[in-house]
Amino acid sequence: ANLNWATATERNSSHFEVERSIDGRSFRAIGKVKSSQNSSTLKNYVFSDESAFANNETVVYYRLKMVDLDGTFEYSSVISISSEEVEETVTVFPNPFNNDLFIDYKATTDEVVELRDMSGRVVFSQVLNGQEMVHQLSIPSTLDKGVYFLTFGSGKAKAVKVIRN
Repeated sequence: ANLNWATATERNSSHFEVERSIDGRSFRAIGKVKSSQNSSTLKNYVFSDESAFANNETVVYYRLKMVDLDGTFEYSSVISISSEEVEETVTVFPNPFNNDLFIDYKATTDEVVELRDMSGRVVFSQVLNGQEMVHQLSIPSTLDKGVYFLTFGSGKAKAVKVIRN
């Protein structure tokens, strides 16, 4: 499970402790992320819990313990993640690309992948064969240089940012 959070401001902040629970009541610390201490700009943080569903749990709960330099702390709201929501791994290469783009992704069935421009408009789509692991997309040479997003029909894989040279 990949956990992402952001702060708009930080004052005398020491770190974040990531806590996990399988029942939503009894939490234990599973990791620590250093904070920026003092900041008035947006800061993004990430923590990956590789063993989130190691014991076949169907739902896992998380919260942050936000600890200040003086030892005081506050808890965030509790969130839950279902094992059905966990994203499948997608690798795209090369990125940036020229004409051909390769996707390392095991679709469970034949699935549509769409290339979208920054406004969300579909500029290219192709069906991925569920029997294959690596898929080749031959992007038309008429497609402008710029930033695009690959989205997948299953909804299980996140959008992947790609750049056309």
